[in-house]
Amino acid sequence: MIVGYTTNGKSLTKQQYNERLIGAEKQIESGDYITQEDLEKEIESW
Repeated sequence: MIVGYTTNGKSLTKQQYNERLIGAEKQIESGDYITQEDLEKEIESW
């Protein structure tokens, strides 16, 4: 059963979706993310 799609248009099953969520939660917990404020600063240099 397809529950969503990637930004590239690839379909995701419920299991794949949940695996991605778990991976994202681990990244956040380890501090591997960028804040909105930092992203806006980075964009200014593009």
